Amino acid sequence: MNKQIKFFLSDVEQSLKLLDEVIGYYNVSKEVGILIRNGPSAVPLDEYMGAITSIEKSVKHFQKNNSQSVELENLVSYPSR
Repeated sequence: MNKQIKFFLSDVEQSLKLLDEVIGYYNVSKEVGILIRNGPSAVPLDEYMGAITSIEKSVKHFQKNNSQSVELENLVSYPSR
């Protein structure tokens, strides 16, 4: 019984980590939107490039998993918004 509980808890922990990652993709446009719109001269270059990387990862996620997502449209419309 103890092994089953440990296996179950491990499975739940892995599921929660994956959910946190996915939720993060949904928050990217809100978190980095202003930074991207202001351009690379408004913040340190490494911070701006980190924001670009976050957007790229999120776009790839939505293209693969939910190509009809409003979030995908929000992400690919930067910086023109």
